[in-house]
Amino acid sequence: MHCCNSSKPYHPVIDDELALTTIDERSCQKWCFMDHSWLKFCKASFCIKQIQSNSKCRDAFEHEIHPNKTKFNPTYRSFITDGFVIGRMQKQDLNIMNQIPKRKWFSLICDETCDESTLEQLCVGIRSLNDNYEIFEDVLGPYELSRQNAETIVEVIFDILTRCGLNISASRGQSYDGASSMSGIYGGVSALVLKQQSKAFFVQCNADCLDLATIDFVRRSPKRLAILKEISNQLSMPYSNLTSLCPTRRTMRAEPYNSLLINYELAIQNLNYVYLFILLLIFLAWFQEALYTLIEEKGGPGIRANGLHEQMSKFYFFFRLKLGYLLFSATEKLSRIIQSSRCCLQDVFSSAESLIRYFERIRDDINFKPFYTKVLKENESLTDKPILERHRRPPKRYQSGSDSVEFSSYEQFYRQQYMESLEIAVNMLQNRFTQKNFKLLCNVEKFILYAANNSLDDSNDYFQSIMDFCYSDIDVEKLKVEALIIVDFFQSVIKTNQMNIKQITKISTICEIFNSCEVGKEMFKEYHKLTKLYSTIPDTTATSERRFGTLNRLKTTIRSTMTQSHLNHCLLPHIYKEKIDKIDPRQIAFKFISSNEKRQHFFGLIL
Repeated sequence: MHCCNSSKPYHPVIDDELALTTIDERSCQKWCFMDHSWLKFCKASFCIKQIQSNSKCRDAFEHEIHPNKTKFNPTYRSFITDGFVIGRMQKQDLNIMNQIPKRKWFSLICDETCDESTLEQLCVGIRSLNDNYEIFEDVLGPYELSRQNAETIVEVIFDILTRCGLNISASRGQSYDGASSMSGIYGGVSALVLKQQSKAFFVQCNADCLDLATIDFVRRSPKRLAILKEISNQLSMPYSNLTSLCPTRRTMRAEPYNSLLINYELAIQNLNYVYLFILLLIFLAWFQEALYTLIEEKGGPGIRANGLHEQMSKFYFFFRLKLGYLLFSATEKLSRIIQSSRCCLQDVFSSAESLIRYFERIRDDINFKPFYTKVLKENESLTDKPILERHRRPPKRYQSGSDSVEFSSYEQFYRQQYMESLEIAVNMLQNRFTQKNFKLLCNVEKFILYAANNSLDDSNDYFQSIMDFCYSDIDVEKLKVEALIIVDFFQSVIKTNQMNIKQITKISTICEIFNSCEVGKEMFKEYHKLTKLYSTIPDTTATSERRFGTLNRLKTTIRSTMTQSHLNHCLLPHIYKEKIDKIDPRQIAFKFISSNEKRQHFFGLIL
């Protein structure tokens, strides 16, 4: 990548010159391996192939990194060096594979997406716990899929586990999105994995993602954003950047809605010059249509601008925008919680229950009237006055036994939309969090918490759920004995360590008590294993989804010339930045030099 002062290739010289040349070469190699930031090197490797064919761009890139150098030797900026270093970093990084089998049990986390080169990529992650209840969600990398059917995906997953030295018999959970090929109960990936390992309980991702192909038009239009900002400055109006909709979360939309509400007056007054980020709300299903162009343009853009200007001047658009902000500002908080790797099923249920109660509480006339009054007040001078559209009867072929509702005032019409939206949100939340295995997992969680606060006898109903959940993994008879006395152990530890805990209500509290007194893990071994097994079950595929964001940095021209192995070599060091920073660069340099006899003569060995 970077060269020494001399631009001439290596050739035999006299001893004095050889000594000086060797020092120069080793200095350059030291910079390449040690003085250059690992993170910057990894990020540079994503764009480096784009400038491979252009020597001027390449020299400009190197001058930017090291401006003091005037000449560059192609020998030192070889892509063989780049590929070797990134490959060695990945191998050093994959030492995590030595740690996962030591944790005994693991769960599968998988998600798929289409990258910039239109190739389907399957991102595979492993969730595991150590004896201190520390959660690890390790990404094994993206893998190219030849087909998207369940059989191919399962074959790829098993092949990955085999190559990483993991046995499917140690799997105790699996989490995918809601696609039929992944979560189908008969021929999906979850069903096929269950045939191989019946203990791998499937939990559908609680934060299911949207289509990743949503185009962020505003972000890709700096020219149009500049026009909007210039107009705002000319009118001396406050301006904040419009925030796009989250492309992977339906619930993460409060901030974009709020940004549009802030800039609403600016948008209405200036649609004769520019048209910007718009949210089309149809039948209460909100979609992003990020549009920003001059309204004077002829053809399609101008026509669409006029149509959207007409939409924004209507009261119902502003009302639905405010209603959407009311809903998504609450669901966004739930979405943030369940995307955490440390989130357990108890946290998911308690958060979802709180959100359901909130929606049910505000679903009445007492809360609707102040909301509607506030919308009317904020709407002044922004849109037309609310009107009641004329009553339309549906065609006979669509008519049911009852007639369509006819409203006497526009307030009743918007009240019906307000109530219906909240009712749909409550019903969807209740259906979403009632998956097949949730009841069993809830019983296991209740047993763990109940045993921590009360002494259990053999007749307790929870023991049957424990046998269904972890048969052959836990000795249930020993667990029954431990359940009789573990409450006394917890109370003793709490009192000794002055932990100020009156009642244990969370799994994390049990983990904290066990970590403060290690002898409890040996004394109550079966209870300890049950807690680890329960915490191994994943709640979301957010870890795999977050890794897809890195793929967006690979433009089509780069990805189309990059092999799958090079993609993994670049992506994994970027994911594990902290681990890469701990790698000794001398080891990488030593491996690189000692792997070739010519390099040994060229650089000499690094001791």
